[in-house]
Amino acid sequence: MPLRELDEAEADPTGYRTRLYGAPKQAQGSVYYNALRNAVFSFHKPRWNVSQAEGYLGERLAGAPNAAKKAETLDQFRWYVEQYETLGWPTALTRLNLRISLPPEGPTDLSLSGQVARVDFAPSGRYAGWIFVSGTATGWRRGLRMPLIQEALANEMNVPTEETIVGIYAFGDRTVNHTSFTADEVAKARSSLEGLLRRLSP
Repeated sequence: MPLRELDEAEADPTGYRTRLYGAPKQAQGSVYYNALRNAVFSFHKPRWNVSQAEGYLGERLAGAPNAAKKAETLDQFRWYVEQYETLGWPTALTRLNLRISLPPEGPTDLSLSGQVARVDFAPSGRYAGWIFVSGTATGWRRGLRMPLIQEALANEMNVPTEETIVGIYAFGDRTVNHTSFTADEVAKARSSLEGLLRRLSP
């Protein structure tokens, strides 16, 4: 179960359970957004620079049919680089896969995992984990996904939860936000997850 689908599962547990245990879904993704993500990850490679990554993006989109969408995607890449350089936090790693620990009484055939697109060294010795979304940042702080990511990232980095930051780059409305959930907020999210898992049990 992908972390990005937690909001969908919370909103309609019965319907989501039917889809979850039904026929596998075909993986889908926008050609433009996939190319954008790969260009961003290339930008963060040690021997790559902005020009190389933008050139790579241009090559990936060379055969794409929508000229306006191509121009928008290139502009989104430039926006991302500008925001990243303005923030000024060094990047520790990209594409960190996380698995959320589930309670023993949860469904034995279900796992919960997701990817943190970028992990930074934040001020005061903290870590910051970022997700990327193609749409908007509306409601990004609500729901279970972000506090659970904060908890899992803290465990991965072997630091207290309160010393971890989570944030979002939303390419659709070009916004950047970050926060650090309190221990109580993380505990509340985990409690809500346990209730959701009970409703998802077949």
